Amino acid sequence: MHSAGRPDGQSRAQSIRYFGSDSSNNYNALQIKVEKRFSQGLQILSHYTWSRNMDFSGTYYPVDARYSYGPADNNRAHVFMLSSLWEVHFGRGRKFGSNISKPLDWVASGWQMNGIWNWALRRF
Repeated sequence: MHSAGRPDGQSRAQSIRYFGSDSSNNYNALQIKVEKRFSQGLQILSHYTWSRNMDFSGTYYPVDARYSYGPADNNRAHVFMLSSLWEVHFGRGRKFGSNISKPLDWVASGWQMNGIWNWALRRF
């Protein structure tokens, strides 16, 4: 009995070896955002992310890919960010310096003060 297309009975696929990384990754997260705008030009923004990033380490699995499954190297389990913005009330039509000249208003008004604080925990 012969294989289709070959007189020696061997399949053409016998000499092909496949070494592939047939894997995937999985990412789940809970994200919370709080933003508050106060009077006098003050704004506060806070963001928290609790996440889990799972993947397969390495690129080749000689036995079973499940042995290489676990937390990703770039996983950040907890991330917290806090930022603030305050518009300085100086210049024409504002609380302070409302009577300054127009050239001085171009230079001295419209300023803001900002701050950002970020914290992250890499593994869980």
